[in-house]
Amino acid sequence: VNAGAVPTVLGTVDCEPTTGEQIITWRWTNSTSEVVTLDSGVADPAGLTAGTLVSDVVGMVPGMVPDLELASGAEAVGETIASADAVGTVGVTLVWFRIDTQVTLQVTGEVLLFGDCALPETTTPETTTPETVVDPTVVATTPQPTTAVGSGSGALPHAGSDATLVYLGGGLVLIGGALLVVRRRAHILDSAEQR
Repeated sequence: VNAGAVPTVLGTVDCEPTTGEQIITWRWTNSTSEVVTLDSGVADPAGLTAGTLVSDVVGMVPGMVPDLELASGAEAVGETIASADAVGTVGVTLVWFRIDTQVTLQVTGEVLLFGDCALPETTTPETTTPETVVDPTVVATTPQPTTAVGSGSGALPHAGSDATLVYLGGGLVLIGGALLVVRRRAHILDSAEQR
C-alpha cells in the first residue's frame, strides 16, 4: 500500500427478493505486494437511524483461494445483512494479517442504506363466484293451474306441465282397464254358477 493511502473496501447494496432484507456486499482487492489472511471483519451499525443489522460479523471469502489466503491483486468478497427498514450508514472494518512482514493491515469502508427494500407481498387467491349465464331464447313462465273434468261435479286444480297430464291420463286408463277386466271376470263367474 502506498504510504499515506488508506486502503478502502467497496460496499454495494441489493434487496433480497424473498425476505426484503438489504444485502450489503463488501469487496476488497489486496493491493499490497504480500499474501494476506483475514484476521477479522466487523460491520458497525452505529450510523443507522432505523432498522438493524442481522449480524455484524463479516466473513470475507478470497476468490479461488481455499486456505483463505489472499494473494497480491486478488479480491475478497463478504456480506452483511440489514433489515428491510434499515436507514443510515453501515461501516465495515477488515483486519488482514500480512504474512511476510508479520504486521496487520486495517481496511475500512461504508455504505448508505435507504430502507427502500420492500417486504414480499403475500397474496391471497381471489375466490370468484361462477357467473350465471342466462339464455335469452328461454322465457321463464309461471305454471298456471289447469282443469281436468272428472266424473264428479268440480274441476281438479293442477299446477304441473302437460306431460304430467299425459301420465295421469294413462294411469287412469290402466286403472279403468283393470276394473273392466275384474268386472268382466266377475260376470263370467256369475254366469258359470247359474248354469
